[in-house]
Amino acid sequence: MYRISTRTMTDQTISSMLEQQAKMSKTQLQLSTGKRIVTPSDDPTGAVRVVDLKSAIGRVEQYQLNADRATNRLEQEESVLFSVTNLLQRARVLGVQGSNTGVYSAEETQAMADEIRLLVDELEGLANTRDSNGDYIFSGYKSGTKPFT
Repeated sequence: MYRISTRTMTDQTISSMLEQQAKMSKTQLQLSTGKRIVTPSDDPTGAVRVVDLKSAIGRVEQYQLNADRATNRLEQEESVLFSVTNLLQRARVLGVQGSNTGVYSAEETQAMADEIRLLVDELEGLANTRDSNGDYIFSGYKSGTKPFT
C-alpha cells in the first residue's frame, strides 16, 4: 500500500497547473506573434524550413529588384535611341537639302551646316547619357567611362 500524503497531492496539482500555465503562455505568444514556431525548439525541422524559405524569398526579392532595374535601364536606353533616331532623320533631311546645289543661298547652306553641327553635339550628349546611378548607359561594362568624346 502506498500512502499518498496531502503534500504529494498538492505538489502534483501545483505542477500540473504550472505546466498548463506554461502551455497557455506559449499558445498566447504564438497567437500574439502570429507564428507557430517562436523558437527553434518548438519544431526543429519546421525551423529549418522557415530559414530555407526566408533565404529563398530574399533571393526572389533580389531577382525582382534586378529585373526592375534592368527594365528601367532598357526603357531609358529606348528613349535615348528614339531621340537619336529623330536627330539622324533631321540630319538626313538637312543633308538632302544641302546637296541640292544652286537652290539655296550661301547663308541658307551655312545655316544648315550649323544646324548639323548642333545635331552632332546633341547626338554626342545623348550617346553619353547617364542613368540614375550616374553610370553611362552606352559604355558597356566600363559604365564609369565616358563612351564618346
